[in-house]
Amino acid sequence: MVFLTGFRKHDRIIKSINQIKSSKEQLREGYLIIQVAFSYFKNRLEFNDV
Repeated sequence: MVFLTGFRKHDRIIKSINQIKSSKEQLREGYLIIQVAFSYFKNRLEFNDV
């Protein structure tokens, strides 16, 4: 029984680590999208000024 509870705890730790990893990847993707959108709008504004 002790082995099973330890295994369950370990499984929960792995799940939480995976959740943290996936949330970090989502944040990175969102940051890239914001960067691309910002540079796109910046180029559009410079183009409109000409």
